[in-house]
Amino acid sequence: MPTEFVSPDHFIRYAESAPSDSTVPIVEVHPSRKDGLPVPRFAGKTVHSLFDPREEARRFVDVSCQRAGVRPGETVATVGNGFGYVAEALLEKGFRPVAFEPCRELFGAMAKARDVREFLRSVELYLIDDPADLHRSGRHREALGEIKAFLPLPYVSWLCPEFSAKLAKKAAGVRASRNAFYRVSVVSPLAGGSWEIARYAANGLLGNGFPVDFIDVSGFGGVNDALQKFHAGSDPSFFSSGQAAFAMWCSDRIMERVNRFDPGIVLVLAQAPLSPVHVREMRDAGRRVVYWFVEDYHLFRYWENDAANYDAFFPIQKGAFLRDLSMSGQRNAHCLPLAADETVFHPRALSGKDKERFGSPLSFMGAGYYNRRRFFNLLASRPFKIWGTGWNKREPLFRHVQEEGRRVDSFDTAKIYNGTEVNINLHSSTSHEGVNPFGDFVNPRTFEIAACSAFQLVDSRQLLPELFTLEDEVTCFTGRDDFLDKVDYYLSHPEERAEMAARAMARVLREHTYRDRMREIVEVIHEICPPEAGRRLPTVEEMSREGAGPEWKKILAEFPADRPLSFDALLADVQEKRAGQRITRKEAMVLLLGKLRHGAI
Repeated sequence: MPTEFVSPDHFIRYAESAPSDSTVPIVEVHPSRKDGLPVPRFAGKTVHSLFDPREEARRFVDVSCQRAGVRPGETVATVGNGFGYVAEALLEKGFRPVAFEPCRELFGAMAKARDVREFLRSVELYLIDDPADLHRSGRHREALGEIKAFLPLPYVSWLCPEFSAKLAKKAAGVRASRNAFYRVSVVSPLAGGSWEIARYAANGLLGNGFPVDFIDVSGFGGVNDALQKFHAGSDPSFFSSGQAAFAMWCSDRIMERVNRFDPGIVLVLAQAPLSPVHVREMRDAGRRVVYWFVEDYHLFRYWENDAANYDAFFPIQKGAFLRDLSMSGQRNAHCLPLAADETVFHPRALSGKDKERFGSPLSFMGAGYYNRRRFFNLLASRPFKIWGTGWNKREPLFRHVQEEGRRVDSFDTAKIYNGTEVNINLHSSTSHEGVNPFGDFVNPRTFEIAACSAFQLVDSRQLLPELFTLEDEVTCFTGRDDFLDKVDYYLSHPEERAEMAARAMARVLREHTYRDRMREIVEVIHEICPPEAGRRLPTVEEMSREGAGPEWKKILAEFPADRPLSFDALLADVQEKRAGQRITRKEAMVLLLGKLRHGAI
């Protein structure tokens, strides 16, 4: 589960629930000997003093805060919460407490044993299983920027030995990345679904204020097909050698662009034609080169040779893949789910013509993988539209395929989602007849349908509960009967569809945009491999503060103070606002440098 803020009105479900896993130790609660306060005993150990937990907490706060050098009024985080006595002692002594609890069972026991509503009105409490989730969007991010000290409670050291160190390290990465800007190059693949993701990533970085060079190599994508056709009927080694030479040529062109832009960070998308030699050259030049692997590692195994070449590796899967990456030599791996670009995928009213073309009670948008071609026969007699490529024209299902199975761009895809009553979202599989029972990652379609405030039925995925609240924001199906029952139910309940879709859209806009993901990447980079200090770009406020004269300050005042300023933006502003007007000496310098830069002099 991701980091979760517990509000005063939200705790009750923890008090009413019990761990479903029988291997989870039971929390025993005993009265303290002095005044009968509840004290938890967990995994065979007592979490607070059995004599006087409040006095123990006061002494702990006095010693810890003095050692940390914090003063009343400042924000202090407890690593672990137990039954809240330390957080209450911080409040009593004038600090602002924030608590991070790694054990949900302990909080569940606290909610049953104590009246925690008032506690939660005064203390920000977050339940967090994995400190890596601190990089996800949420109100905890604001708290992290204000924390002056972390106070690990003793029980955390034996319950979760590495939790405190990981929490402090993640928090430091989040704080260090604030107002830290760098030039970023984003390297696209030649073709495929990850090309769109590369474009969205570049947009997300721009939305966060980073100067970006989107290195789009998709224009070279037809060369591989041409090489294959040219060498048809020849020795396969001819095509392989030609393909390798072309890939190196592409990598050379990418390297030229990177050197010209001189970024501090290079983000490489899956299947980008970048050679290990050039990755090493970039890293040797002091750039942080990271890889977003937006594919299923079970099917695409090239990561085994490539992953260790990069400063950091961002898969969309967890579990065994993270262990395999470590064994392959890449120990800086961080799961980064996909997302939605809200500038493309958003609610829109369709014209009558588009409604007729794209609208349907049931639709699916995606490629014709094996499991989809089998499973969707369940809808053969229904008003069902299929969009996308790779559908077999010889199969009866093809009569549902629209416009001869053309490739659908993202803008028409958004129209399909908006025009459909129930969008079907079945993740691809090459070996199952329908739902893959072992499926883990969540595809971009899940986020994009939700961003349109459109309703979807999505197959069950292991990582989905970390991203959406099931049966509240999205609803899942696990098999044939379950699927058909839910199709019928939601087609006949439009109000429920609309309410669920609205909640899903709110969740995406709050946590699952590409701006969120790109900010997460930058935070992780600051945690594990901080960029060189000399590559940090000053913000407009810093430029104005550091010795800028009155003329420069007047020019700089036109731009957002908390963002860096690129020369191109400065030049455009001077050209636009000073046309036909008398210009200052500083503005004349900008115009002259612009002409020099673009070869006009």
